[in-house]
Amino acid sequence: MFIQEEVLFKSNKEILDADCKRNSIIVLLKGRGESIVQLDGKTILLASPHHYMVRFTASHFCMLDRLEAKLSFYTLAGAFVSEHHTGHDVYELFPYEDGVLCSYGDEGAFGEDLGKNMLNYFAPLQEPESFLERALENNLLYDPLLVRHKPFACIGWQNNELILLNSELEPQKVMELPILPMHLIAFALRYEYAIFIENNKIWLWKFEESADITEYPAEYSYRTRAIYHQHEYLFLTVSAHEVRAFKPNISEIK
Repeated sequence: MFIQEEVLFKSNKEILDADCKRNSIIVLLKGRGESIVQLDGKTILLASPHHYMVRFTASHFCMLDRLEAKLSFYTLAGAFVSEHHTGHDVYELFPYEDGVLCSYGDEGAFGEDLGKNMLNYFAPLQEPESFLERALENNLLYDPLLVRHKPFACIGWQNNELILLNSELEPQKVMELPILPMHLIAFALRYEYAIFIENNKIWLWKFEESADITEYPAEYSYRTRAIYHQHEYLFLTVSAHEVRAFKPNISEIK
């Protein structure tokens, strides 16, 4: 199997996080006493040193402050728009509609003073919205492993299922997974193929045609995740000094 990959960004400064969409990349760098946000290689914002996560949204970008547990939205020029208290121990931010879905890594937290939540929706200049009902329906606990596919899909941990969702995150089709998902660090769907990544292997499943799944040995960092926006590549890996994007070359699969 051939993996097509590209280095999207390099820096002498430590890279804290990154995100990409279409032909753009946004990175969060560790500066001296501040966090540095660069969009396509240009510095657009100096922020608190406690920021550790950055994501594109539909029209903005957002950053999460670990110390204050606040999610801040900015224009692509770096102008502040609004901020929201998320609660601590945020696991992931997934772009959804005009904002992001926020999931949590501690079963006892779920946003704490926001109420009992597993999944919250935050958007610029809007009040937070709980997606608790959707999270319970789809067993979205620590890591929702939510991806874009006609238009969304997720992993149902309890029953080892691939769940295809509509734009309201309601289940439309459920398929039994041919592997146990407990060790997955990322997955993506591309046309008729599902690609599942563990830290030492990659699985390819032609899910529209067969239950057969093929395993290939590989090495992947736990800082690997699916690319959530439209992009040539499917996955993103952020290391200390570079950002790589990659995808399996399906035409090379026999």
